[in-house]
Amino acid sequence: MSSMFRSLVTGGLMAVMAMAAMVAAVQAETPAERQVALRKAGRAAIYGPEAKELKVAGHEFNVKKAKLDSNHEGVTITGQLSHCLSLRKDDQFFYTIKKINGAVFSIETRIDRGGLAPLVSKVAGDDVARLVSKLGQKIDGKWETAAELIVAQIAKVAPDIDSPASNKRPAPYKPSAKKK
Repeated sequence: MSSMFRSLVTGGLMAVMAMAAMVAAVQAETPAERQVALRKAGRAAIYGPEAKELKVAGHEFNVKKAKLDSNHEGVTITGQLSHCLSLRKDDQFFYTIKKINGAVFSIETRIDRGGLAPLVSKVAGDDVARLVSKLGQKIDGKWETAAELIVAQIAKVAPDIDSPASNKRPAPYKPSAKKK
């Protein structure tokens, strides 16, 4: 592939990414807002239904209902988060959590990258794909830490044994009436 073509592709992609960066507005969340979002994510993963466009640490996620498998020792939670990207295919974050006797024994994660880099590498080569990936991080930031926060919350709220009682959805929070 000619270096002129790569330069054109790179320049065009940089212009598109720069425009998207100007359009994207990232708002800082308060600790209380983050806690609410993490609670929603944990409940969505364990009890369902899927939570869409949940904002955690400046990133938007879709949290799908996880699969819970239990045995005499504990429970294994397997699930997926989608990191919502601007004008590109979403990143997929897969996790497996093992809890034994009430304690988190292990957490394994795997990421399937979305974005433009996988497509660009096929057309323009790996060097351009790395550049596109770096530009994507500048626009959307590093999102992996936010995904790990969600998975930690899921591990925290997951029941120890998948029994009918532990799989029952908790009652929604209702603030008590103010006394006069």
